[in-house]
Amino acid sequence: MKKLLLKLWSFILRMISKIDDKVDELIPVATHVVEAVKKAVNNPAFDITTQVVKNLIPGKTDDVIIDKAVLLARKYIPEISIRLQIIDQISDVEDPREQLIEIFGKLQDVSSQTWQKFCSQLAQQITIDMADGKITWGEAGVYVELYYLTYLKKK
Repeated sequence: MKKLLLKLWSFILRMISKIDDKVDELIPVATHVVEAVKKAVNNPAFDITTQVVKNLIPGKTDDVIIDKAVLLARKYIPEISIRLQIIDQISDVEDPREQLIEIFGKLQDVSSQTWQKFCSQLAQQITIDMADGKITWGEAGVYVELYYLTYLKKK
């Protein structure tokens, strides 16, 4: 039984190392793709192109779908871009303290809404870790919000 478990553990470790190698290989590619999409969506020619496509295809359903897709892209692409840049930036750093310094350095350049979202998620994760996993992510969110409204907002 011990031999079987050792073989199984060895297999799992090999798979994890392959995944790490793939992630290291694909993160720069994903970062470049997201940056290209971000530039395209923010380009004024993009609006003209979408309008031409909407006029070429008859009906209103496609117009609604295209508008929704563009709205979602403009909303989420910058956030995804920042996250990928952070991952790319800290992937070579081994020390967790140095990783945090890199993360906070990168987050200084983001919008206040992204910063608030990051801080909220960090507070939720800290709450879960301090509770030894005895609460869920949703419960942690409720506790963080309650603490914010009760103590921090009043100051």
